[in-house]
Amino acid sequence: MSCSKIFSGDLPELIFDIIKYFQDDYSTLYSCVLVNRLWCRLTIPLLWENPFSILKL
Repeated sequence: MSCSKIFSGDLPELIFDIIKYFQDDYSTLYSCVLVNRLWCRLTIPLLWENPFSILKL
């Protein structure tokens, strides 16, 4: 039986794929920013992608 190993170099890409699922859930994205520096660095671009979409006019 063979198993695949996840290398630490693959980790940011995998985390970013997971975070992208929460692209429209701003409270979850904000929580992701607070996890650690890596998650913050991966999440901030999604929050700044469309910064005024959060505002309700």
